[in-house]
Amino acid sequence: MLYSKAPVPPPVVVNTTTTTNIPIEWDWRKYGIVTPARDQKLCLSSWSFAAISALESHVMKAQIAEGKFDPTKQLKLSEQNLIDCSTSFGTQGCYEGTTRMAFEYVQEIKGLNTNNDYPFTGKPDNCLYKEEKRVDIDIKDIIRITTGSDQELVAAIYTYGPVTVSLHETINFKTYRSGIFDDPLCDANNVSIALVAVGYTPEYFILKHSLGNNWGENGYIRLSRSKSNNCGVSEQAYYTVLANDVGTDKINDKLMIHYIN
Repeated sequence: MLYSKAPVPPPVVVNTTTTTNIPIEWDWRKYGIVTPARDQKLCLSSWSFAAISALESHVMKAQIAEGKFDPTKQLKLSEQNLIDCSTSFGTQGCYEGTTRMAFEYVQEIKGLNTNNDYPFTGKPDNCLYKEEKRVDIDIKDIIRITTGSDQELVAAIYTYGPVTVSLHETINFKTYRSGIFDDPLCDANNVSIALVAVGYTPEYFILKHSLGNNWGENGYIRLSRSKSNNCGVSEQAYYTVLANDVGTDKINDKLMIHYIN
């Protein structure tokens, strides 16, 4: 199993639609705060890669708001830190876990090590977390999107940053290479892997996977929005609100400095 099917807590009701001018399309990769897709290899820990990717982006978004972001030095946090050290929150190394469990661990210890300080090995091991080398991450809230609400997912992606999502991994999904993915075999009630929603258009969601750059479109898949909650994209979606978060609509001028055409 790639993604835990343990009972999930009910959604926290948070108004993600207070932003009045949500763009019709958005892509966080264009602002330099989404790291390249990494490869989980044989370690079935998509939950850790999705959580790490989302946290990296949220921290870098806050850096932009503070005028401290250097796009040549993208933040790369440690998946291995989560795999080895978050078991008391319900994760099971290279077997099962949810992004919420990962976020709860980070909220508790208030940060993570980087990939350089705690590199990925592809297998679970004893926890080697080094507090003195912690990247500070102050998570104020962990929010679950209302199940089935694609519009709430869109609002969260724009307002807060990339959102972790769950998806049904069909046979066709595994062999995806390019194009807008719309698989009739998808079952929203059978989610099995975690990815990160980094953007959207009216036609599709842009999702980052953890199978390296050779999978899909440089590690990404465009998931059709032909129907609500396609493949379970808004079935179990989570994002964090950092203590120093600033809504996207309030920092658009600073974002444009880093815009990649």
